[in-house]
Amino acid sequence: MVLFEGHSQGATKIDPAFIDARRNLGVALALQKRFQEAITEWLIGLDFDADNAVLMFYIGSAFKDLGNTESAQNWLEKAFALDPTLKH
Repeated sequence: MVLFEGHSQGATKIDPAFIDARRNLGVALALQKRFQEAITEWLIGLDFDADNAVLMFYIGSAFKDLGNTESAQNWLEKAFALDPTLKH
């Protein structure tokens, strides 16, 4: 996992708008239970792609894992409004 995280970090330094790398870095961090850092990466991704439902879904899921149900619900509702298939 650390190798994967390192590649994604390098990719986001070269191209900060590389959404796939930013998403993957967030996933790697979340898998390590580093949810706040993951959320930060996904929020940066939203700066470049404000309607990215997958990033919103991941943010909502991370807030849920942190026990912040209100923030989780807000982000998940935004994600589902943009892409209802994420509910399944």
